[in-house]
Amino acid sequence: MELKEIAENIEYNTGLDVKPSHIKTSENWVFLYRKDLFDSYGDKEVECFLAPMGPPDRSPYEAYASLPYDQSPFSPDKEVRSKSIEKINQEYVSYLKSNGELDEIEKFLTGKRPFGHGLLAVSGDCGGGMSKEHDLIVLNGDNFDAVEDYLRHELEWSFLLTQNQTKADWEKQAKFYQKKSNQKIRERMATLNIFKHKYHFRTTWELVSLTDNKPNRDCGFDLTIIKQEQGKFEN
Repeated sequence: MELKEIAENIEYNTGLDVKPSHIKTSENWVFLYRKDLFDSYGDKEVECFLAPMGPPDRSPYEAYASLPYDQSPFSPDKEVRSKSIEKINQEYVSYLKSNGELDEIEKFLTGKRPFGHGLLAVSGDCGGGMSKEHDLIVLNGDNFDAVEDYLRHELEWSFLLTQNQTKADWEKQAKFYQKKSNQKIRERMATLNIFKHKYHFRTTWELVSLTDNKPNRDCGFDLTIIKQEQGKFEN
């Protein structure tokens, strides 16, 4: 968005007299210098707004914070400008973290919302079998086709386990498990580091939607949260 358009939006929504020269933008912020704004000591201040502003994101036309003019992006000192942005970024992330708004932190830092889904261990070794805690793998969307294939594979395997009466049933199960394509499905979960160890293969998983790295429904489990991108598979 051009400075002129930003100035017009702020002017329209706040009733202030705003010119493009009153505006500075950087990263996630819009900075507004108002000649009528002073702190309690009479020093000039700059208002800080989260960007983007207005539709379609509908960020409020209300300043998040204010900075001393000489410690803001309006400063003639390049190092001061850089440090002012770094400081307000850190303060805002700390504010979001204190409120548990992990999804908003990721959006703020990366410009996109989290994938919003994870694998919840509902039974087996990592689903309460070896401890009272249940693993939750927070997915980031990378290589999600491998997760889809694995869940389909596990669903088919669960259907086969209902047929467990005759030798023919057992042979059918063994043939399915030993099938090369099915072995590759399991191997991909390890080589892509989605699963972190052998116990994850001895666990039953459910795909769940997440908000702030927690299932949207109350599962009643104590959770061990694991990020997909963290750690590598270990036997």
